[in-house]
Amino acid sequence: MVLQKDNKEMLNPNLDAIELNKDDFERYSRHLILPEVGVEGQKKLKAASVLCIGTGGLGSPRIAVFGGGGGRPDRDRGF
Repeated sequence: MVLQKDNKEMLNPNLDAIELNKDDFERYSRHLILPEVGVEGQKKLKAASVLCIGTGGLGSPRIAVFGGGGGRPDRDRGF
């Protein structure tokens, strides 16, 4: 995992550097036709990340559902 040092880059990603491939267009076709999202919004979503801490036993299945939607969940490390 790469941590970005510049908060500006995290809040305002360089959308020109983010590319949507053919599979992305097929997978997110319904998002792309929404005027509120479009290609620019989908690029922002692709650049985004989520951190879930302390979900516990009840929240863990939710993280698995999130992972099925394209996220990459990390296993519960039991700390």
